[in-house]
Amino acid sequence: MTNDPFGGWKEARQTYLLACLLTGNEESASKVLLESVGEVSSHPEGSEPAKKSRLLLAAVRRRALRAPSGNELPPVLAELRQHAEPGRSLVLLDELGLLSGDEAAALLGMNPVAAQTAAAALREAIPDPSALRQELDALAPSPSPECSTALEKLAREGGVSKAKNPAMWAVIVALVLLAGLVAWQLTGRAGVFPDEALKILETARKSGPESFSPVEIKAGALPDWFAMQGIDGLSIPPALSGLDAVGVRVFQHEGETIAQMAILDQERRLYLIAFPAAPFGIHGLPANGWQTATTGRFVSAITERDGMCLAITFRGNEKDMKTFLDSLGRKNL
Repeated sequence: MTNDPFGGWKEARQTYLLACLLTGNEESASKVLLESVGEVSSHPEGSEPAKKSRLLLAAVRRRALRAPSGNELPPVLAELRQHAEPGRSLVLLDELGLLSGDEAAALLGMNPVAAQTAAAALREAIPDPSALRQELDALAPSPSPECSTALEKLAREGGVSKAKNPAMWAVIVALVLLAGLVAWQLTGRAGVFPDEALKILETARKSGPESFSPVEIKAGALPDWFAMQGIDGLSIPPALSGLDAVGVRVFQHEGETIAQMAILDQERRLYLIAFPAAPFGIHGLPANGWQTATTGRFVSAITERDGMCLAITFRGNEKDMKTFLDSLGRKNL
């Protein structure tokens, strides 16, 4: 192993600094980095130099936002860390020279204009930008020896070859099983409902009426309402636009802003929940269809459009959800 704990890999050094800045301490950052290196090593594209750094960055940020936090940062950076996502990550990605504005927006699953607005708002709140820069330049990252060894190996060898990658074997097995699942999937039932989405929906369902700001507008006008709150990229399917919205709220989940809407459909009260897909590692959702799941007394359906997940949840079962989606006309959803 070289004297450089990052094996001469500049992007890895800056990515580790991001983990330090998001968690606030090097112990958590080292654990985040080590776990992220393992994730990239087993990724089908982990051996491709052009994608390795981006995969590592995405994994580190996602894990850092969930990791135990501390307070080992110098004063200006410690104050910056108190600010909410996504502005905090956007500013740090820029200051560390990791991603441009549009690239950072793509990583966070945001509209570029919304990302620029969020970053600009946070920069205005930084009292002394030069002090921020000085503190960043003075940081001397020191990941654990295990991290350094893993990074050096990843930098030298990349991920496992596709022929040896367990994920690729899983894909092969999945393709074999696919033939037997085609008829089942054509019924419109669920594929794999993302676990992270289920966690978000569970949090959303626990909200009481006092958590919402009352509104009396049609669901189709909700994107404008949320845009005024700094949340862009929300899209309401045409079939839902005419329903009555009676309450709106935003909340934080693992550092990301979630939009929640209470909607009335005749006698049924349902929730729409919107959030970016990328920060939660959600991908592969049907762009023009819905995956469904039942948890307890609630049924949910989820789809993804332009990097944003939109979920519907209400009391009932999968049959109720199928009837609801069919009544609105699935092609308009």
